[in-house]
Amino acid sequence: LSGLLEKMQALANNFEFGDGKAAFDEAYGYFDSIGSQPSRALELLLSGLVRVLEGVALFTLDFARGVVLSLFDLIEAVIRLVREAMFARWEIPVVSQLYALFTGRSLRVTPVEVIGWTVAIPFTILSKVVVGRAPFPDDEALDEFRKTFTVDMLRSRIGIDGPTEAQTVAAWDPRWKENFLIGYSCTMFVRALGEPGQVVGNATGQSLGEAAIVPLVLRFMSTGFTAPWALSAAAGAPSCTPGEPGFGVTIWMCQLICGPTRGLLVFKQKLIEGKPKLYLGELTLTLWGCANFAMSTWNFVAGPKTTASKLAFARGLTAILPGQTLRFLSLPELNEPAEFIPVGVLAILIPVGYFGSIGAAIADIKTSGAVTAEVAA
Repeated sequence: LSGLLEKMQALANNFEFGDGKAAFDEAYGYFDSIGSQPSRALELLLSGLVRVLEGVALFTLDFARGVVLSLFDLIEAVIRLVREAMFARWEIPVVSQLYALFTGRSLRVTPVEVIGWTVAIPFTILSKVVVGRAPFPDDEALDEFRKTFTVDMLRSRIGIDGPTEAQTVAAWDPRWKENFLIGYSCTMFVRALGEPGQVVGNATGQSLGEAAIVPLVLRFMSTGFTAPWALSAAAGAPSCTPGEPGFGVTIWMCQLICGPTRGLLVFKQKLIEGKPKLYLGELTLTLWGCANFAMSTWNFVAGPKTTASKLAFARGLTAILPGQTLRFLSLPELNEPAEFIPVGVLAILIPVGYFGSIGAAIADIKTSGAVTAEVAA
């Protein structure tokens, strides 16, 4: 954000002293000369207008370049923050001290290791139960995924240069949907077990502190596992027309920005701490949850009512309502006079909703698998 402000200051300086200012000065000179050279009034007027347009164009180009570069810098900073937070080393209370006492060595874990232990193993088990195979049965399957699910594929699907859309759609593999939804289910299972404790802590005014990065990373993972280009061959560029696949892409992009990325920015900023920081996080999450609910419902109502669309809507809705829209129920000021009943309701709704979302995801896998088998037959 500070970089963005610096870009804006540079733009202001350019408007006062740079090329844009020089163009406007020349335009002023042409206009001023009309009084002393009336025979050239039309020529001077046109020359002045051209210089004015040049100044506006120069300023607009500088403005656009500054904003775009600042946004890329901001994205880079967010990615760096996620990486630093995921690989920060933690001590396990009591266990780490005992381990150091008896072995003389330190015992520390990183959030990515914790998430790997809690998600990767259930991922493999659930995949074998639901689809009868491991996510990547052999190295060949993993290599094939790496070759096909690429940046070029994503660029072409969202309308940027790369392979043609027909090529990328033809390369879409139904196993992507199976693997991504299984990963989503495992992530939501972990969230269903952990988030009730988080919201109860919030209601008492006690946040998780630095450990809050774990539920944030899980939110990034559950969002990533619902990437529309992995779940459907029809997903392409974002659009603003409800009922079309592109509107689902727009919702997903908004979710990535307003969901976990918003949470990460609130988590890492140091200007607001304590209870105000907790309120900032929960209220902004609730506001986005309301918008997400409205956009998802609008998209479903305007679109075709297929089995896949119904299951996708159910999967999203059962996660959005307890996980975002109703998060205001964990605010301390709401719970203290109400004997913590609101957060108690939310703590029940979270696992119920998340397990419902898991059920919809597994049903979607089963339905898609049956359709694929029929087409292949």
